[in-house]
Amino acid sequence: MLKIFCIEDNVQEIYLVKYFLTESLKESFQFDHAPSLHESFEKLAVDKFEVAILDLGLHDSVGIMTINKFKEAYPNMPVIVYSADNHEEAIQSVLKAGADAFVSKHDGHPSEIAQVIELFKTIKK
Repeated sequence: MLKIFCIEDNVQEIYLVKYFLTESLKESFQFDHAPSLHESFEKLAVDKFEVAILDLGLHDSVGIMTINKFKEAYPNMPVIVYSADNHEEAIQSVLKAGADAFVSKHDGHPSEIAQVIELFKTIKK
């Protein structure tokens, strides 16, 4: 079973992401989340996940430092950045910092996260 971890502090966004993953993924999955980077590290220390969905505007970490800290702790975990900051410069910065994909909260749609995860699974085979 695919295990997906979401680091997001907005409850409505968590609900949307989980709903669209449920509607869009072709297989069952386990979903967990944390509202802060600190809490995500605590949960990820005791449970392993195949992919992370990461917001860049958390209460305890903001912007490029969020992806830097996450990739430092979990360099091999694929990360989809799901962020409201959709300026081209910001997108390029997070991809250079190690994010595997970027989905915009404003211009994108949460179902795009499922498309990226399906792509990750195809590449992994």
